[in-house]
Amino acid sequence: MRILETTAIYEEGVLKPEQELEIPEHQRVKLRIEVGPRCKKTGKYSMRGLIGLGKEVWEGVDAQEYVREERRSWER
Repeated sequence: MRILETTAIYEEGVLKPEQELEIPEHQRVKLRIEVGPRCKKTGKYSMRGLIGLGKEVWEGVDAQEYVREERRSWER
C-alpha cells in the first residue's frame, strides 16, 4: 500500500487535488479529511484557527537550542 499526501479544493461537490495523483482510474482510495476552522463572522476559513495546532510536537523542546542545533547542522 502506498500513502500519498496532497491538499485539495472542494468545489461543486467534488474534491479536486492540487497536484496530479499517480493512481489508476477507478481505483478505490481511503481518504482522511482535515478541514480548517471557519471564521464565525464571514463563514470563510481563517488562518487564526491554526494557532496552537501541533503544539504537542514541541512540548519540552527548548526553541533556542533547537535553532542552534539546526544552524550547526548547516556547517557540517
